[in-house]
Amino acid sequence: MQQTTNYNLNKFDSTDELESATRLGLNENADTIDTALKGIQDDIDGLDAADVSYDNTVSGLTATDVQAAIDEELDKIDILSTDFIVEQGTDGIWAYEKWNSGKAVCWGTTSPSQTSVSSQWGGLYASGSSSTGNTLFPTGLFIEKPILLPSIYSTNYGCFIDEGETTLSNNLTKDQTGDIGLLRGTVASSLTISFGFYAIGKWK
Repeated sequence: MQQTTNYNLNKFDSTDELESATRLGLNENADTIDTALKGIQDDIDGLDAADVSYDNTVSGLTATDVQAAIDEELDKIDILSTDFIVEQGTDGIWAYEKWNSGKAVCWGTTSPSQTSVSSQWGGLYASGSSSTGNTLFPTGLFIEKPILLPSIYSTNYGCFIDEGETTLSNNLTKDQTGDIGLLRGTVASSLTISFGFYAIGKWK
């Protein structure tokens, strides 16, 4: 036996007991197959991902070749690796997230409660220090006072938040929202309210 040049396919030689014509035909076939396989291998070796078309119907990518699809997915990974959530959970009324960068966020809504808005302040009435709403943040979430964005929901009277209130007994700290002052145009002795909070700060 002898072998072809590229892939060592077996061929018959003069010592094999075959008629000369048969041996020659089989050997020519083996050489043809060997040459074709080598040509395919050369094409594969020289192939670039950018030369291979890509069907983006299912993935929703914009890429139309394999290399562009790979690059598009790598860009997504780069965006995700910039910052990502390392911890998330719930604590009382709160849902919270800790991010790898050190950012911490939490949000929640208090249960409805009643308060009075009856202390006259110029042409308005304020809740003053009688306001409710002081709520503890998730335990140990913030290492310094966060930025707090409060909102208010009332089921029976209209009112708005007094962002300049300084006479409340509890103020915003890293551990609590502080009391929320309320204002309205007329007295409301029994205002049913709940507060929504969104806070963003640092956990490390």
